[in-house]
Amino acid sequence: MNKREAKIISDKVVSALIERQKAVCMTNYQIAKKTGLSESTLSYIKDFKQTPQLMTLILMADAIDVSLAEVFREVENYHRKLCK
Repeated sequence: MNKREAKIISDKVVSALIERQKAVCMTNYQIAKKTGLSESTLSYIKDFKQTPQLMTLILMADAIDVSLAEVFREVENYHRKLCK
């Protein structure tokens, strides 16, 4: 895997978390309060202007009550289908 492919997967994970956030009707403010992250950091991540660290993804997933491992599996399965 090269850097470009890794970035695509990272963006897909963020996209999946954004979709889950919308599904549970949580605002950036609510996630910021639960995680200790700033709203601006969350906005940068959601606008794909900043690549989140693993710890940030864990905090975001926990705040919206989703398993980050499950999100990674979904993205990995999607990526594998594309690469076939």
